[in-house]
Amino acid sequence: MALLGARAVAQSPMTGFSTAAMTAQRALEATLAGRLSRDSTGAYFRYFTAEPHPAGSTRNKILADHLAARFRQYGWDEVKLHRYDVLLPWPKRIRVAMIAPKK
Repeated sequence: MALLGARAVAQSPMTGFSTAAMTAQRALEATLAGRLSRDSTGAYFRYFTAEPHPAGSTRNKILADHLAARFRQYGWDEVKLHRYDVLLPWPKRIRVAMIAPKK
């Protein structure tokens, strides 16, 4: 059943693509899909989700640097990380108090 769905998608037109461009795009997508494996993709998902990485955190910077290095490894010439100075709602102190049933 999935094969029939994939075949229907491959034969359907792509909005915004000429016939030649659509053929080239489908070939590129097939090549990229052939390079993926469930194990390698799963390993990356586990790496990126192993720890929380909220905006502005050290872990967020580590992951950004990792992705930039991978893009460079894949041949991207100009990979730049931009710094944005923004106000983030980080609490200075966290406390927990029991207010019910008794303080």
